[in-house]
Amino acid sequence: MQSSRVKGISCLLDSDIVIDFLRRHDYARRLLEHWAGEGLLAISALTHLEIYQGMKTGEEEVTNTFLDGLMSVAVDVPIARRAGTMLGKLRAKGTTIGIADAIIAATALQINAPLLTNNVEHYPFPNLKVIRGLEISPNDDIKNGRGSCMSEMNDSITNVCTDLEKAGVQGVPEYKQRLMDNCESTNFEDFLLEGKAALMFRQPGP
Repeated sequence: MQSSRVKGISCLLDSDIVIDFLRRHDYARRLLEHWAGEGLLAISALTHLEIYQGMKTGEEEVTNTFLDGLMSVAVDVPIARRAGTMLGKLRAKGTTIGIADAIIAATALQINAPLLTNNVEHYPFPNLKVIRGLEISPNDDIKNGRGSCMSEMNDSITNVCTDLEKAGVQGVPEYKQRLMDNCESTNFEDFLLEGKAALMFRQPGP
């Protein structure tokens, strides 16, 4: 497979985006609707493994129907070699990345498509175009001001979680994921306040 854009593919979906769609998160539905309008939605064959390991009894039919509607890109020799080379270069610089993430990144590069993910920090690879799923950028969202709103929410999440980590609060990654999962929920501000309250109680008074 050459590293030129595979005809008709608009993007490669990371496993977390697929999971959120299957969990019926509204942002994921709108995100996929937008990118499906640009071309075919693709996933790595490895995503099937990651989805199946967390699939519950009774979810097989819905999961299979959705996955079968996407273009699956096999982990072939060129992709495996590319992923290995990318991992080696990062490790030489003291950076460790999971093999699964390297394979998904190599797949996106091999088909010359952007990678949609919320785990941007998992993909510090040069030349890889990474698009954060929660920062939705369809034209309708921009015209409605929704893109700006999402950006503000992401800034709020990043700021409070960074402060919590600096203060030594435990469970920050799980809390961050809960915020991201509920960024469009009416409870978002309540969840955000939980973190700010925890930070206030951890910090010494004036």
